[in-house]
Amino acid sequence: MTRSSRRRPWYRRLMVGVALTVLVLAAPAGADDVVTVKAVSWTRSSSLTVNHIDAATALVGGRWYLFGAYFGVNPVRYTQRVDVFDLATKRWGSASRAMPEAVSHAGVAVVDDRYVYLAGGFRPNRSLVCNVTPVCERYGSTNVWRYDTQTDRYALAPPLPEPRGSGSLALVGRTLHFVSGVGSDRLERVDHWTLDLDNGSRWVASTPLPPGTGRNHFGLVTVGTMLFAVGGQQGLAVDNDVRLLSSVLAFDTANPDAGWVRKADLPAARSHTAQTTLTFGCVILIAGGDNPANTGTSTLWQYVPTSDTWSAVGSGLPDARFGAALQTDGTALYYAGGSPTSTGRSTQIGRVTLGREATA
Repeated sequence: MTRSSRRRPWYRRLMVGVALTVLVLAAPAGADDVVTVKAVSWTRSSSLTVNHIDAATALVGGRWYLFGAYFGVNPVRYTQRVDVFDLATKRWGSASRAMPEAVSHAGVAVVDDRYVYLAGGFRPNRSLVCNVTPVCERYGSTNVWRYDTQTDRYALAPPLPEPRGSGSLALVGRTLHFVSGVGSDRLERVDHWTLDLDNGSRWVASTPLPPGTGRNHFGLVTVGTMLFAVGGQQGLAVDNDVRLLSSVLAFDTANPDAGWVRKADLPAARSHTAQTTLTFGCVILIAGGDNPANTGTSTLWQYVPTSDTWSAVGSGLPDARFGAALQTDGTALYYAGGSPTSTGRSTQIGRVTLGREATA
């Protein structure tokens, strides 16, 4: 996941309000201190009409989008519905136009605070409803859709070189990066492809992940010129062969010759966090996810790149979920969807208290 390349820095957009206020601590700090998340106070907001599990998520122009995916998992129930949360009114509604195809586990990135790119993913094989078996879904797609939030229109963008599902997409500058995921055979790939949005007409190969580190259901976020691939899993539940990952890999797009570098591991393995891993200022947050497989957690962790350290944020999340969606407008956190459906339909808004971490 990534955010628009033209968004103003979050620290210039602090807001005053009961639910959305960010409190900056008054203690003296050095000029190079890193602002971190100290605690989050959660308040329940309006509920989704239809739950979304493993759905792509994007926040554009004060509207939070959840794109399709599942609204049930036993059996799998796909939907092309797009639900939209208005940050001003705190209400959900549905977009007037459904997705052009039912898809889950797509990589997602926002460009120009207008366009949402949806890359790859899983699709239903024969029916929108099916039992969880290897023939239930098509595990990989080359389709890349560009959704225009202003015209409510979808258009096909240059396709991925090969079918991929449950890979991740991120934006660095004016270049999209698609990393890893599984092929049609449900096996992980280490590929890393890029698309130049200004001058490119096709995806080109970039530095792959190290051998043996391919993954799915993982978070991919940017901090400056750096890409961070966080956690995930190898194998899929449909094959009863899931190995959860705690490893974190980083890639500096400004120094590609250095390749992907191992960073500090997560405090524990987490998967199903592709849409609940994001950057908040200069730190990375990862919310919930599963451990053991298909069992939700309520942890909220943050990573400080300058110190290469992970820590827990306050008491975590208000409930345990995996396959959920997390977004931020730079002042608050928004959390919805995921499994189990009993809690996934609820929306939580997090009031953030900031701290500071001195740099060495």
